[in-house]
Amino acid sequence: MTEPRIAALPVELLPSKIAQLLPGIPDPQQRSGINLLRTLAQHPNLTVAHYPLSIFLLFEGELPPRDRELAILRTATLTESDYVWSHHLRFGRDSGLTSHEFTAIINGPDDPHWNHFEASLLQAVDQIHHNNRISNETWDALARQYSDQQMIEFTFVVGHYHLIAYVTNSIGVTLDTELPHFPNSNGTPHKKDSTPQAT
Repeated sequence: MTEPRIAALPVELLPSKIAQLLPGIPDPQQRSGINLLRTLAQHPNLTVAHYPLSIFLLFEGELPPRDRELAILRTATLTESDYVWSHHLRFGRDSGLTSHEFTAIINGPDDPHWNHFEASLLQAVDQIHHNNRISNETWDALARQYSDQQMIEFTFVVGHYHLIAYVTNSIGVTLDTELPHFPNSNGTPHKKDSTPQAT
């Protein structure tokens, strides 16, 4: 898909209820009206309803930022979402992830770089994606470190970024200026397929 199926509105043509959201976005680099927001502005009522959840999960949640970005970037890998991956590279770097770890995220939970908890976190993302639930063993591994609130939020983060991936993949939302593509020779997302078994 080379052209978006639904065009992003120019910032100057955003409905007022969408334009009013921009100053409240905590990330200064997104206040100019990112392509996703300008595309969803074609359905302003839905966008306004969705906005608080997006802001909460990204900026106000209980998960450690590094863990959140591990979950989001692994979700982007599994859903082949160029848009989610590209936007969250910076958030990942800001949370402390390294270039080597971006490659390890693509490789998945079996990459030897990860400690037991990190591997379990990535495994949980894989299980939600492939099996629609986290296995008992993986849940227990996360719950030894996470509170009940964090466990609930983790599932919301993974589910929410599946939603964003499916929307951006289906509409064909274009990357914002100067964002890098998912790392592949032709810029096409690469899917690392590892199908875990639920227990």
